[in-house]
Amino acid sequence: MKVNPSRLSTHTIMSNPGFGALTVHTGQVMINVPQNHINRDGSIKRSIMKHAQELTRENIEYLESKGVLVFTGRGAHS
Repeated sequence: MKVNPSRLSTHTIMSNPGFGALTVHTGQVMINVPQNHINRDGSIKRSIMKHAQELTRENIEYLESKGVLVFTGRGAHS
């Protein structure tokens, strides 16, 4: 079966209106970013990235208030 080359692009897949949450695993931390915080080009919005770079208590509280889920510890890799 032939697939249109534009369908093979990651940006096309990520900018699809049906694209769901993005999960990022870093060390012992798992960050789940909902679709409304992902730009059409597939990048995470600046306001979220600014707080996700350094995970202090205040930044985690801000992220969770915006709907971003942050999991830490052993259960983060499940």
